[in-house]
Amino acid sequence: MSVEEISFGPLSLDEVTESSLGWSGGAAHIEYVADAVKRSQLGETDMIAGRNSINEVICYGGADYSTEVGSAKLWMLIVREELRGQGIGTKLFEALETAALSRVDRVFLHVETHNEGAKRLYERIGYIVEKSDTESWYELDAEGERYLYEAEVFVMARAIR
Repeated sequence: MSVEEISFGPLSLDEVTESSLGWSGGAAHIEYVADAVKRSQLGETDMIAGRNSINEVICYGGADYSTEVGSAKLWMLIVREELRGQGIGTKLFEALETAALSRVDRVFLHVETHNEGAKRLYERIGYIVEKSDTESWYELDAEGERYLYEAEVFVMARAIR
């Protein structure tokens, strides 16, 4: 698949299903994505998806405008595993930054400190490490019980204008 064949646009609530996005995470994650799409309808976020030639979602991510004045937090950035390394992640960043450009001057993200591949991508496209931090979110264990996952992260940012 060529990067030029991918079309980017808003992720719709109709697309946030286990059959459409199950490749990106479990039930708790799909629920979280649905909440983010609902927030996009209120103008709090932009949720952008890349679609292949048969309109399947192959990547997506969000820009959250509610976390820091003048900035957007880019989060839930994911490309189907079998399509990584082809420039799709870079194009997803371009789409998210274009969406954020009319609203903020700066974008930032959190990347787990052990995720060297993602960190290299972010550095290659102009993000710099500002600091280290801890982030947490809820996950489901093997029995379907919810637990709080905590991770050490780098906060990386760049100016977009």
